[in-house]
Formats: sequence, C-alpha cells, structure tokens
Amino acid sequence: MLLIECPSCAARYKVKPGKTRKLTTSIKCPACEHVFSISLADKATVASQETNNAARPKILIVDDSNVFRNILSDILSSLDVNILTAASGNDALQMIAQEHPQLVILDLVLPDISGAVIVQKIKSFRSLSATRFLILSGTIVNDTPTPELANCGADAFSSKSFKPEQLRERVAALLKK
Repeated sequence: MLLIECPSCAARYKVKPGKTRKLTTSIKCPACEHVFSISLADKATVASQETNNAARPKILIVDDSNVFRNILSDILSSLDVNILTAASGNDALQMIAQEHPQLVILDLVLPDISGAVIVQKIKSFRSLSATRFLILSGTIVNDTPTPELANCGADAFSSKSFKPEQLRERVAALLKK
C-alpha cells in the first residue's frame, strides 16, 4: 500500500499499486479532482514495504466522524504502526475479524452499535480476546468511565478532549502490554 497526498488539497489516500511496468502514473484526486503524477516504487521496494507493514502493530480507529478519524490518524502517524479506520460499529466488527488489530481506538457513541457492545463482542471470541481497546467519548470526564462502562472490558478510557502527545503515550503503552 502506498500513502499518497494530493498536492492541491492535501487529501490523503491509501492506494494499492497495480501490476504495471510504468515508473509514474497520473492520479485524479476524488476530493478536488486535481490531476497529478506520482512515482511508483519498483516491485522489490513494494514487497519490502509490505513485509515491514506486516511486522508493525495494527491500530483500528473507529469513529463515525471522518474529521475525527483523520485527526487521530494524523496524531498517531508518527508511531511505527499501521493505521486502519472504520466509520461504523458493523464495519469495525468486520475489520477486527479480518485484520486482527492489536489496538482498537473506539468512539463510545456510534450510530449502529455502542462501542461498549463492540468491546464485549470481540472479547468473547477467544482468537480476538487479546485485542486492546481504548474507548474515546465526549461523555467521559477526566478519563474516568461510568461504573457501567468500566465493566465493558475496555483497557482504557479517554475524553475526546486530549493532548496529542498524551494520546500517543497512552497508545504506545497499550501496545506494549
């Protein structure tokens, strides 16, 4: 997978390079429709990147707000991790089952399934029980969950108003457990 950024609007996309002999290709940004060229890595470089990506921990960010998913992705991009995103609880359940992320950063209030219910469902599967969960919510005050929420099985809780460096530190600590 290659991460590309539109030089016009700065939108970021992950693309899977196809089998081609070209050294460059043109891309049309879906956000602003700007057409730009990118240089493609040779197959050995792509294979090396895929091997490195496989060894890095996976983090799944689940939030129904595209803006918040992008903010979290940008904050965590300095860590040596693969970042995946999902916009709904059902998408999150599917991605967790397929990708087996080491950490899921999860919004508590999603339109289809509560974040707490997702944690309980995933923790009930033996093959996924080692997955760590950090629940983020605007309703959590001082990183202290309500008693009902504390019993859902999440590893950590945080208010959505956090300092980026504190989030990175907390994520790094959860990945080391």
